[in-house]
Amino acid sequence: MEELLYDAKTLAGIIINRDMSIRASQKFLNDIWEYEKEYLYACHRFNKKQFITDVMDEVDYWQNKATIDKEIRSVNRDFEAIGSECRYIADDEYYDIRSYFMELRLRIVFLDNQDFVRMKLRTLLRDHGYKRRTAGLNAYLRQCMYFYHIETFIRGGEKCDIGDIALDDMVTFRVLQNIRPYIVCGENWLDKQPERSE
Repeated sequence: MEELLYDAKTLAGIIINRDMSIRASQKFLNDIWEYEKEYLYACHRFNKKQFITDVMDEVDYWQNKATIDKEIRSVNRDFEAIGSECRYIADDEYYDIRSYFMELRLRIVFLDNQDFVRMKLRTLLRDHGYKRRTAGLNAYLRQCMYFYHIETFIRGGEKCDIGDIALDDMVTFRVLQNIRPYIVCGENWLDKQPERSE
């Protein structure tokens, strides 16, 4: 289950795709570190500075990807020349699905003003390069949803299992025990507090 933890690459992708300002990026990362710490790798769970630095380094990489990728190809050739099995940038088979569910949770909890995301299952699979469901993919979808505390519902608010519904069913994704109301309430409370004079 460790591969489902929030990784710097996916968080950087969210920041870039949403075209977040530096201030919005910092708030987003601070909120994750404050409220979603249990989803971070151990090296980030106890070191906020390292967490933010790693994510922002990844943002820098994606913004300068073309230049850096030229260097990575030559580094990989050097590794190959010396007989090393080390390689840079090797995504696993389900990386897109994993990062989608990670982003889905973060959108619902921190980024969007809705507490759900709705789409057809066929669209979800197509957008991530799948034409059909396999037993392995269904198991991985369930694993992601369990890890990120996401439930699925079909029309009428009926709870469903993502592996049992038809491809053309409209699915609503919700986060169990969404903490956003508490975060917003806390921020509003802090905004109303008078400033202290030292």
